[in-house]
Amino acid sequence: MKGPSGVFTSVAPYYARYRVEYPKELFADAVTFFRLDGTGRILDLGCGTGELSIPLAGHVKELVGVDVEKEMLDEAAHRANEVGIENCTWACMRAEDIDETLGAFRLVTLGRSLHWMEQATVLKQAYDLLERGGGLLVARPVSVPLQDGWTRDENEWKEIQREVVRRYLGPKRRAGDSLYTEPSVKVEGVFRALSFRRCDTWTYRYSRTWTLEEAVKNTYSHSFAAPRLFGERMADFENELREMLRNVQPSGEFVEHVVLQAHIALK
Repeated sequence: MKGPSGVFTSVAPYYARYRVEYPKELFADAVTFFRLDGTGRILDLGCGTGELSIPLAGHVKELVGVDVEKEMLDEAAHRANEVGIENCTWACMRAEDIDETLGAFRLVTLGRSLHWMEQATVLKQAYDLLERGGGLLVARPVSVPLQDGWTRDENEWKEIQREVVRRYLGPKRRAGDSLYTEPSVKVEGVFRALSFRRCDTWTYRYSRTWTLEEAVKNTYSHSFAAPRLFGERMADFENELREMLRNVQPSGEFVEHVVLQAHIALK
């Protein structure tokens, strides 16, 4: 699932190409910790364009990716085909609707998607689908909340990116055709309420460098700045953003620093 249907409409190609990837260390740690030895199955909820799905699929017999946005699933299927991954099944459905008809899984994963879901419901259903000894992994970037749901980065150019978006789309953070609401449920609390025998948190710090044009395209990888929302003002938006980004970083290199937390648990 990626939020209510339509939130990521027109975003998929940008999401696949201009979002910071998950670190290789996360996948290596997951393969070891969850005993991904070429057998078993993974369920990736809110799989988007396959950022978690595709790197993990080669370590299990089957991977099932679930997302509410068909555009995202089509992009995921295309990317998997490009790298020769053939053991993925892509299901267009809400994460809240998963049930035992999907079968049992060694690992259930959620990336930058859980905040769009009914978190307690989804995590409980995920727990029920885990085989004994199976696990859950929730990976998400850490940020400091600001007024109106925006976030503070140590990356000055990211704040400029958001500032220009606000000028064109309004001060409140968009979520497709509606506004974004910060979830009230905390993952750690839900984990404690379930009967996991072991819980832990892994933290990763890493960076990605973008060119000027990549930094502009990165904007469209977010639901709050989906290309369709700009309409006929899209070219004006891009020109203004380019000018402001050049002013803050004349070198044309834009570094995005990420702190990622992976909440992991074993059943």
